[in-house]
Parts: sequence; C-alpha cells; structure tokens
Amino acid sequence: MEEPEPVRIITRDEAVRVAKNTLDGEVQEAEFVQTEDGGYYLVEIVNDQTEQEATIQIHAVRGDTMSVEWDD
Repeated sequence: MEEPEPVRIITRDEAVRVAKNTLDGEVQEAEFVQTEDGGYYLVEIVNDQTEQEATIQIHAVRGDTMSVEWDD
C-alpha cells in the first residue's frame, strides 16, 4: 500500500505574502485555523493610504486565496 502524500502547510509568512497580492498594506493579524482538509489562514490587512481594509482567507495547503472580505 502506498503512503499518501504528506500535507504541506504553508507558513504564516507565505500566507501573508499571498494575501498582500490582494491588498498591500500593514498586516493587523494573521491567524491559522485548523480544518479537516489542512486549514487556512485569515490575514487582516489595512492600507492607510487608500483606507482599505480586508480579511483575506488563504488555503494553508494549496496557498491560494479562498475569499476576500472587504471592510467599509
């Protein structure tokens, strides 16, 4: 029986780098949430120049953006 591929979880810094592709700014918080499929990071970023604020969900295994929630 073959061993399954090990789950590769990206680091917090990698998640922040991916999130900054959506909104460049100051990271307020980056939190890891464990789930059955490996988990995700919630990265809160604020851009003072544009006054934009977003919470970006990054998949911890694939390293892609799952969702973006913009705050008014």
